[in-house]
Amino acid sequence: MEISTDYNFDKIINLLPDKIPLSRDRPNVSGADVEFCKTTKKDHSGNYLDENGNKRKEIRCGKLTQLRTISYGNKCESITLGYTQLMFRKGNQVIESNKNKKYPELYEELKNAIKIIAPDFISDSITINHNLKCKRHKDGRNVGDSIIVGLGNYEGGELKVEDKIYDINQKPLKFNGSKLYHETLDFIGDRWSIIWFRKLKNSLN
Repeated sequence: MEISTDYNFDKIINLLPDKIPLSRDRPNVSGADVEFCKTTKKDHSGNYLDENGNKRKEIRCGKLTQLRTISYGNKCESITLGYTQLMFRKGNQVIESNKNKKYPELYEELKNAIKIIAPDFISDSITINHNLKCKRHKDGRNVGDSIIVGLGNYEGGELKVEDKIYDINQKPLKFNGSKLYHETLDFIGDRWSIIWFRKLKNSLN
């Protein structure tokens, strides 16, 4: 699949909000690196681990209770349009994002953009990150390839995929984030990243 460079990214830049809501960069969202989990002494879902890597337990009021940190992860400005995954629910439940109606013009333009960038690419979810420096991870809950592009007035901020480094500043990159480790390199300035990807295996979008 070829990536087109004909799209004018100013169309997206002009629609980006001044600020997007704060969420948390939890490892269970992006499929954290196992080594990262070990260093934080927590697993992918934020459960505390003992010295043997097992979930720690404690007794409260005679009941067995699992230790957990709900605030696991760093605060960051991030939203997902299209379809999004419910946190802390069994079955990997996916629903339409309530941000679709909050940012309708941006959502429509992002869908138009991917049709120009990669006409044959299947995407049902779009994540927008603002000044987020992602740690090394895999997107374990995504389906297949993603396309990412960096926007804004910044320097650095390349995407490292396994051992290769890519400049994504207004240069869309397709890669399989569900299978390949990737991370954001250091940057200065105002950096936005847009990621088109799939949550639904049988997506029709």
